[in-house]
Amino acid sequence: MYFQAFRREAPPAIPQEVMFTVEYLVSQILTTADRAFLQAALEQRRLAEALFEELDFFGQVPRRYMPEVKTYLITREGPLREVAQRIVEEPDNKALREQLCHPVSLPPA
Repeated sequence: MYFQAFRREAPPAIPQEVMFTVEYLVSQILTTADRAFLQAALEQRRLAEALFEELDFFGQVPRRYMPEVKTYLITREGPLREVAQRIVEEPDNKALREQLCHPVSLPPA
């Protein structure tokens, strides 16, 4: 399973259950964040950093994985920016927000 904002396998240094939590929480942050927060993060080119700070604040990701999580978010900045930009451009699109919050199953190998 993965969340649409990510579309990529997690780094091996991060356990699957931790990655699910990270991707779930980041998806929730993106879809519920104030539009001004997203706009500022996009304009300042620090979306991954802003999302990481929010994750750190919530404290639901074990501290020992936070450096790898930060690196992961930075490597995913492009797709995260695309999602954030769509949310900013379509603030009333509830279907988009709902779609982004639900994990997508991977097809069987």
